[in-house]
Amino acid sequence: MTRLRDMFLQENRRWAVIALCGTLLLSAFAQQPTPLPVSDVLTARSFAESSPIQFSPDGKWLAYTVRANRESKLTRQDDFLRAGVPTGAKGADIFVVETGTGGSRMVTGGLGENWLPVWSPNGHYLAMLSDRDGDSLAKLWIWEVATGTLRKVSEVNVRANQLEWLPDSRAVLVSILPEHVTPVEFVATLTGAMRTQSSETVSSDTTVAIYRSSSLVHDAGSTSESPPWNLDYSLCDLGVIDVASGSVQRIDRGHRISGYFLAPDGSQVAYTSPQSFQKPGSQQVLFNVAVVSLSTGQLRTIASDVQLAFGGASVRWSPNSSMLAYRTGGMDAQGDCYVIDPKGGLSRNVTSFVARHAGYAHFPPLWDSKGRHIFFTDGHVLWKASPDESQATQVTQIPGHRLIRLIEDGIGSLWSQEDGQSTIVPAFDESSKQFEFYRIDLGSSRIAPLLKIGQNPLSLELDLFAAVSRDGLRLAYFSQDAQHDMDLWLTDPSFTDPRRLTHINPEFDRYQMGAARQLDWLSLDGELLHGALLLPDFASLNWPLSIV
Repeated sequence: MTRLRDMFLQENRRWAVIALCGTLLLSAFAQQPTPLPVSDVLTARSFAESSPIQFSPDGKWLAYTVRANRESKLTRQDDFLRAGVPTGAKGADIFVVETGTGGSRMVTGGLGENWLPVWSPNGHYLAMLSDRDGDSLAKLWIWEVATGTLRKVSEVNVRANQLEWLPDSRAVLVSILPEHVTPVEFVATLTGAMRTQSSETVSSDTTVAIYRSSSLVHDAGSTSESPPWNLDYSLCDLGVIDVASGSVQRIDRGHRISGYFLAPDGSQVAYTSPQSFQKPGSQQVLFNVAVVSLSTGQLRTIASDVQLAFGGASVRWSPNSSMLAYRTGGMDAQGDCYVIDPKGGLSRNVTSFVARHAGYAHFPPLWDSKGRHIFFTDGHVLWKASPDESQATQVTQIPGHRLIRLIEDGIGSLWSQEDGQSTIVPAFDESSKQFEFYRIDLGSSRIAPLLKIGQNPLSLELDLFAAVSRDGLRLAYFSQDAQHDMDLWLTDPSFTDPRRLTHINPEFDRYQMGAARQLDWLSLDGELLHGALLLPDFASLNWPLSIV
């Protein structure tokens, strides 16, 4: 009897455990929220790449650009080329959020494509580019803060990926469509194709378009090398547009201009001009660096056949406008940093690397606020150079982390604290696949972790990164992870109390997203592999996970 009783109790306990597990399973599934509708996913908004965020000069507002999945008149690549609109601006609108309260407002009202918001130095205006006036051509617009009104400044077709306000806030420096060239002609120059129609063979209701390439004639024995892309993509005029009258002063005409850089004192502008590829089959572009005086219009080339990364954006003026620094980049470049005196045209290699250090050379080197040193990263090391020296020194590196870029302050110098004694950098942890902000003592090279955030390296490449207020006391940064959509967060240099500043997809707050876990395992050959697993919501119950 005793044995039968024990067997009965054991069987009851076994069924009780099974019943309890079943109850937990049913409870877990019962706790699952409503599945995320496909319609919410398809209508989700995202931050527009290559349209940086920016604080107003007083730090009260932060401007940013959001893309929505809405209809656009621009559908084909030729449409974007004709309009002067980057594809990343399709369906984009400009927003401003009040940094104190978190209250946001749409400035552009969902009409047309709108991108590249830039505050005027006096904080009265927010300049931007838009094709909202009906003819689908990019033009300069401004939002007046005092009245809350948006107005078109000029009819000139803008071709730009940057806007530069003059120091007096009365005009904007921008690249525009070359004079006496129509948008259609400009597209034909880039595509190298002419659309032709024959009245004898094409009827009015035909759906076939015929393209004919221009004829190529070669001498006997000659060979041709096709360049990787057409460098005329950057053909433009450089103009200063008065925001009150809309008048345009063309200070440079008909040159290829990739990047342009207004001196802090507003007296002159430097630009990079792609000239040729280094050799047949190479993707290394050679640039000229030129300087134009805004008062006289005098143009001088101060460096020729410079190896720069695609885009030619790795140039920066010193804070007192007396020198230019640039970093070589591209497929064949060494990654050295050079300093040029624009008056005399004298150039100095201030790094003299023996080995190649060209990582992330498309980002410009940053001067400190006093113009004494230049800082940059090659992906592994934070380097420091001096305009008076010819060797770079290693500041520090963070083991197991990748340094992709440095943080600018509100006026374009290296963001620093403690009177220039330290700086803060984002470092990508190769193990956890997260970014972490570190404070670096520039004298002792000591490093201190501050805050981990959800971010990815591609976002940093697309300028979905961070912005610093002009007083250096606030940092806005992007963050996302498997459970949270990308949004802007705000913190001070201590990183002790960050807070979420935007909710561009508030509908997602109603749903519980899955959690992500990193996994390590051995391959059949015994190699240690790494991966990520996205778990459903009930994984948040922290049940043990085993993989067989």
